[in-house]
Amino acid sequence: MRRFEYSDDVSSKFWQVDHAGSDLHIGFGRIGSAGQRQCKSYADSASAGAAMEKLIREKIAKGYVETSAGAVIEPTPAAGGIAPCAAASHNVPASLEELPPVLAAPPWTKPARKNHTILALKPLALAPIARWTPEERQAMCSTTRYDVSPYNWRRYEGPPDAEAAMAVGDVDRVVALWVDYLGNDKIGSCVDSVTDLPAPFNAALLTAVAKREINSPGYAIGTLGLASVPALAIMIERRPAIELPYAKYFGATELALPVARAYASQKNNSARDAAVAVLRLLASGGHEAVLTQVASRYRQEAVETALRALLDDDPLERFPSKIAPLPAFWQPGKWPRPCLFNGKVLPDAALDAIGVMLRFPRSDHPYAGIDQVRQACTPSSLSRFAWDLFSAWTAAGGDPGENWAFTALGLFGSDGIARKLTPLIRAWPGEQLDPGLIVGMPEHEPEQRLKEVRVVDGDTVNGKAARYPLSTLGAIVASELIRDMQDLGA
Repeated sequence: MRRFEYSDDVSSKFWQVDHAGSDLHIGFGRIGSAGQRQCKSYADSASAGAAMEKLIREKIAKGYVETSAGAVIEPTPAAGGIAPCAAASHNVPASLEELPPVLAAPPWTKPARKNHTILALKPLALAPIARWTPEERQAMCSTTRYDVSPYNWRRYEGPPDAEAAMAVGDVDRVVALWVDYLGNDKIGSCVDSVTDLPAPFNAALLTAVAKREINSPGYAIGTLGLASVPALAIMIERRPAIELPYAKYFGATELALPVARAYASQKNNSARDAAVAVLRLLASGGHEAVLTQVASRYRQEAVETALRALLDDDPLERFPSKIAPLPAFWQPGKWPRPCLFNGKVLPDAALDAIGVMLRFPRSDHPYAGIDQVRQACTPSSLSRFAWDLFSAWTAAGGDPGENWAFTALGLFGSDGIARKLTPLIRAWPGEQLDPGLIVGMPEHEPEQRLKEVRVVDGDTVNGKAARYPLSTLGAIVASELIRDMQDLGA
């Protein structure tokens, strides 16, 4: 008889199997109870044995640990309800040969590949476009949003000398007068006064004050249309999660980089990294033909070759050009280590490699090496490791810039983790942590239960990520992204 047990913070259950000839006698239920029994018959003893081994592998993959006599035993879950590695092998580090390849030889530690030829690409002569219906444009103009409180309905009369400056077409003078008139205050409800100035003074002034708090900027963007794009680019750079929805109606080179960084979650990374991430995101979203068409407009074979190489390269080679040190709260040596299926734990160097991978910026998918870790380590040990990482992050203040420590729960967390996390997220609006700055969890098998606690762009529990159509980037944005890559040589 072989017996396996699983425990977390909400359940404690067993599963056992006995091979007798061509039959398998299976028992399962809550630990401490008699459980249920069933018998499965097969064509012969060999078939029954093969079926038993398959069932055992499935149970181990779900986090069950064998407690049979003579087996490596893991009887007691650690604090938090997630069992550590098997007792008999605990603290025995795995050898280099036993590690998955991404941990044995992390790709980012290898010598840098030969520098590519830098292609000096100029922006393509493409006019900006706006795509919205009259109804959508009117809805934007009518959208209210209060960033400045209390909301002031007073209309700003403007500086007394502005009329004279406008009469002679002195845009710089008008902007300077208005900026001085507004002072250092948040401009609040003056968006109407700014927007209703005659062109081109309104758009120039909106750009000049775009870094300030503005109530209901939709009125300005909807009224000015394409003329508002320079201001919108500044707004998205400043607060991508909040301002990005306004960009979905425009295709303009000025928006390429800020939109790329917003989609790629790479606000602080290089223009090249953001461009590369979004080019791949566009291709995976079904827009590869658009990218190829735009590359051909440069009429340089090297551009097309380099783009093809970029889209076809090894996913394990897709990491940032600059990798920052791990933060102070990353102290995995103090936490129970992830455990391989052979019972051995990961060594120190492998732990740091996991931290580096978790920290890589993501668009739609995590770094490819994460899958190797999930396949090599027991789910229960990874879940425990992710929870300890999350706990260390929150204890250090929950810096939103390091929210990868939160999204790691979506990559490694169990159903039990989701249940533990739910009450914490519900409490966050009144605490120091800001759920509006936490990116939603990725879509994959271990995250099914975590969907119930998704928090994206300020949505509360059960909120869904706002998904803006990638097609709104269009060929214009793609061309600027290609140019921003700079070293496109194959």
